[in-house]
Amino acid sequence: MDAVKHDILAGLWRRRLDTLAAGIANGDPYYLQIANAAEHISAEHQGRFLIELIQNANDQAVRDGLTNSSVSITRTEQLIAVGNSGQPFDDAKVDNITSIFKSDKTADVCIGNKGIGFKAVFQVADSAEIYSCAPGGHLSEEPAIAFRMVRRPFADPAFRAEFRTLAETLLARDAERRRAIEGRFPTQSGVDAVLREAARAAGFTFPLRLTAEDFRGRIDQLGLSGHALANTQTLIVLPLDTSVSSVERVAAALDEICGDHLEGGSIPASSSFLFLPGIAKIEVLDRVRGIRTDLEKAEGIASESLSDGATLRYLTTTAKRTVTAAPADADSGEPARQHWWVVERLLGGGDPQTDNKAASEREALREAIKALRLPEENWKDVERVPVAIALPVPDEADGDGHEGHPLGPNGRFCIGLPTQVSTGLPLWVSAHFHGKIDRTAIDFSNAYNTLLLDTAEELARTLLDRIKMFPRRSQQRLAALAMERGQGELATRSFAPTGLARTAIVLAADGAFIEAKQLRIPKGNDLAMFETLSEGLSSVESYGFRLPDPMLLKNARAVLDTLAADTEAPDAAYLRRPNGDLSLVEHAAVRHRADGSAFWERFLSWVLTRFASTLPDELSKQAILPTAQADLSKPVTSHHNPATGFRRNPASCWGADEHLARVQGWLGLGAGATERDFGEVGAIFGAR
Repeated sequence: MDAVKHDILAGLWRRRLDTLAAGIANGDPYYLQIANAAEHISAEHQGRFLIELIQNANDQAVRDGLTNSSVSITRTEQLIAVGNSGQPFDDAKVDNITSIFKSDKTADVCIGNKGIGFKAVFQVADSAEIYSCAPGGHLSEEPAIAFRMVRRPFADPAFRAEFRTLAETLLARDAERRRAIEGRFPTQSGVDAVLREAARAAGFTFPLRLTAEDFRGRIDQLGLSGHALANTQTLIVLPLDTSVSSVERVAAALDEICGDHLEGGSIPASSSFLFLPGIAKIEVLDRVRGIRTDLEKAEGIASESLSDGATLRYLTTTAKRTVTAAPADADSGEPARQHWWVVERLLGGGDPQTDNKAASEREALREAIKALRLPEENWKDVERVPVAIALPVPDEADGDGHEGHPLGPNGRFCIGLPTQVSTGLPLWVSAHFHGKIDRTAIDFSNAYNTLLLDTAEELARTLLDRIKMFPRRSQQRLAALAMERGQGELATRSFAPTGLARTAIVLAADGAFIEAKQLRIPKGNDLAMFETLSEGLSSVESYGFRLPDPMLLKNARAVLDTLAADTEAPDAAYLRRPNGDLSLVEHAAVRHRADGSAFWERFLSWVLTRFASTLPDELSKQAILPTAQADLSKPVTSHHNPATGFRRNPASCWGADEHLARVQGWLGLGAGATERDFGEVGAIFGAR
């Protein structure tokens, strides 16, 4: 193993030394610019080091053709290690990871493609150790490649001595270069000048050797089993900075991966790697906090082909937390579970020779990428980009009690892994956006990102159209629930005048899908009484109401209210007599005539509050006053004098004398109420 590592690193050192010496001789301080850029990038990647390592693991899995690889994360007081089962390191990968703005990953396949993300590890550590097996092997054997990247490699005496020897050999062969260097640094020898300038370069460009003994020592410190190593091709170990800020960053990074669902937060279980095609499982063992978290992603029903090359998938992500110090037979509870409908397609996919849309999309991508003026070579030939959209789905096990409840506008834009940018809807979006260096922000004003967002918007429409065709109402309700509005670019687009939220996405009471602006629904405070008024009616449309699905009306009123303005039915709808039929209030009075004061107190109190001051004339014509034992009368035509209302025998309005005291209490009248008192109440119903 040492011979292989020696060949890789010694050859790399010679190449880097040759380039560095040329720069020094020519007065080109490129190496200082790289060092400054590296420091800037490290500052930009605050808290993202673990995200970057998982992304790298996914890219290596994808390049190896894997869709079910696993990632392990182990944390101790002094170390954090990330293992993966993707493609192991080779010479080219060592060269790329110890460079900057250099990557052999293609931007249309891999998420990490700028050659900079890995350097985020220096936020929490001064070095990063990489151990990787031979192709087809695993790390239960000794690694084939082992090296470490450090901030200050020239502080290592052995490396400095070896590098001096290499510099002496190089300058002895190239006298002209040596004279040029000594001409720029006349007080130093050429070798000393090279060593001094090399120490100012970015430290990670000169990786240091590690041995099999170093590897075995780390395995013991981490407590990794042979079984775990048998499923690991590459292990990255970070000796942690133990400052308070570093410890806090590590804890926050672990929490971001594991999610906040177990604490009642808004981020669904295992959503951190929902869109990573190469990873199916992440195991997080936090020995500091004594917690193990198992995150998994699994395919549900068979995928379905939709229009324009889109594919519909049903995924389930789970997260199970176990207290490692608990007894072996302790119940750790059921895992948190989240189901997802996912629609994805390849923008620019298809045969451009026969598919005009594919050809047009590829040309648009080429032009948009050209406009970005990116320095990375691996973007120049990108003609196809994957785009996906996902909707969290309530668990069927939650039953009817959960149906129709809002999903929460907690969707995120993802570049494989979640960014900090909200979609403003429950929908999550993933594409190879060109984001801020640390992927915490996305500029949607550039043509490339706009093109991907346009595609995501189309996929959202495709998903909702498919949801509307699902057989169960509990599924169909999701079309409206997907448009719960928060703050975000996708929400802004969806709520534009011609946006998705303005289309027929609301499941109506009759099973049809209608636009939200067609709704005519009761005021929020009237819902409980409305259910009573409409009991026994097959439809209330003739009264002027257009209702959504009952569960949406009951549980998602806030969502409905954001979809369209002015959807509340007018007050007159309750008193209208369509085609000479009973009004809604009359229908309720007839249906509940024999129910006694339990109904009548609530009913008449609501009627008085709602209509006495706003629609007194219409109210006076409603046959809703209980008279004698079973009759109903209009206040203005009852056998009572309308000027005295309840005066003659208020108890007869309820059909039994024993209710009089309760009626008096409801009306706010004392036990000694006079006929005049009851008459004033009756006058509300139509005294003239």
